[in-house]
Amino acid sequence: MFADAKLPVTFWAEAVNTACYVQNRILVNKSHNKTPYELFNGRSPTIGFIKPFGCHVMIFNTLEHLGKFEVKGDKGYFIGYSISSKAFRVFNKRTKRVEENLHVEFLENKAIEQGAGPNCTKDAARQEVKKDVSSLRYIALPNWIHEVHMESSLS
Repeated sequence: MFADAKLPVTFWAEAVNTACYVQNRILVNKSHNKTPYELFNGRSPTIGFIKPFGCHVMIFNTLEHLGKFEVKGDKGYFIGYSISSKAFRVFNKRTKRVEENLHVEFLENKAIEQGAGPNCTKDAARQEVKKDVSSLRYIALPNWIHEVHMESSLS
């Protein structure tokens, strides 16, 4: 699922949450012949709204009054389902934020291209990590200092 979405590794937690959400509504427990959702809630789940993880979406702007020639929405990626409402969790490419929105059009037929996600290149992520590590200053201490400190704290 995550590999097919071709999104950066930063969205792995969203992928896991979405996978759990879908599995609880679709996988059937053989001993009871019911899904985990049915066993917990006592009713069958609605699954008509389930969409592929990472598919392209158009997020409609319903909060601001827009002029005649202004853009009515933003492009983004579907990354999950809201826990507290019926909204979808989407990554807005313009604002570079994850938001929950019910007013979303799914562009499921649009192909997901490698590197289409935000900051998808692995090299860029590695360079950012290297910058952070190189700016840190380390002081090498011998192991006997740690052992002496441990002995004094135990006394």
